[in-house]
Amino acid sequence: MNKDRLSQVSKSLIILWFLSIPLSITLADTLFTILIFLSLFKIKSSGFLKNYWPTWLFLSVIIIISLFAPDSLLALKRSKRFLSFLIIIPISIFDFSINDFKKLSLMFLVEILVLEIISIVFKNYDQSSRLYMAIHPLHPGLFGSLMGFAILNVLSKNVKYLKLLVIVILLFGIYKTQSRITFILLVFLLPYILYKNKLNYKIISGILVLMIFFIIMILISRYKLYINTIDDPSLKMRFILWKMGLMMFLDNWLWGVGPGHIESVYNKYAFDWLKTSLWDDLHSDYIQILVEYGIIGFLSYISYIFFTLKCSYKLSCNYFLLLIFILLCGCFQLMLFSSLFNRIIAFVSGVIIYCSSD
Repeated sequence: MNKDRLSQVSKSLIILWFLSIPLSITLADTLFTILIFLSLFKIKSSGFLKNYWPTWLFLSVIIIISLFAPDSLLALKRSKRFLSFLIIIPISIFDFSINDFKKLSLMFLVEILVLEIISIVFKNYDQSSRLYMAIHPLHPGLFGSLMGFAILNVLSKNVKYLKLLVIVILLFGIYKTQSRITFILLVFLLPYILYKNKLNYKIISGILVLMIFFIIMILISRYKLYINTIDDPSLKMRFILWKMGLMMFLDNWLWGVGPGHIESVYNKYAFDWLKTSLWDDLHSDYIQILVEYGIIGFLSYISYIFFTLKCSYKLSCNYFLLLIFILLCGCFQLMLFSSLFNRIIAFVSGVIIYCSSD
């Protein structure tokens, strides 16, 4: 197989891998393994390794900490999700460009919109839903808002009516799920999109009318969720879990308790009424990595973040904002440790790092 043919096949595999992530993690991992194998076949002729040192530093630290954990097999199993950051190898070797990324972004956005519409039509907003196999079934609206709005920032102005459709779908998603993060993202990102794409006043007026209608419906149906946040059990639980996590970190600050080892120390830090159930999801990427990998793992991740942000700013303000949106959501829920979002973060950051080095 000649170079051009191999490159085209590999780019197609990258696209299929990314589009398969929301549907089947097993299929995505199979395609990922094939991609890495094809990349290693050509890696001898590539001198890119030194250009992406924060990626290799982060992965090396994660592996070392896992090997020295009390149960290294459990730790390595927990840490294998970070292998998704190796996607930068096929991205760079097969020259996955910004134009390729924009095309894939549009395809991905259409896929998510179809899934959102199917969820709304068939009312699959319950725990038994298997439509979104890689995410929490109660929060499809969150996924749509985060990736829909963020990816829209890197698309051309020729899809303004698709953006209008996204906004309508997300408004309906908020109404169905009452997701606070979706609501916050919508309020903060909508003005930016309207300004960035210079939509005419008729479209803007229609969007505002729809927003007002859905916001009124939300406030009527579940006003306490947005107004009386003091009594919100979800918010209370997050504060409690963050406090527990910081206590775990302070006692195990260097290497952490070990990947996947929160269970072994849980009862020592859990409040009495929490000891009957295990909460190993601390609802924050940054606290989770502090607890499981300590300050060393945390600093290696922070160095990767700043390197990627620097690359994104060099590339375009749009990509910088795209990363900021993803990283901010990681403050309030698990993104880096999610089987779905982990792969998306790895791919988006890999494309940004590679394309900024050209």
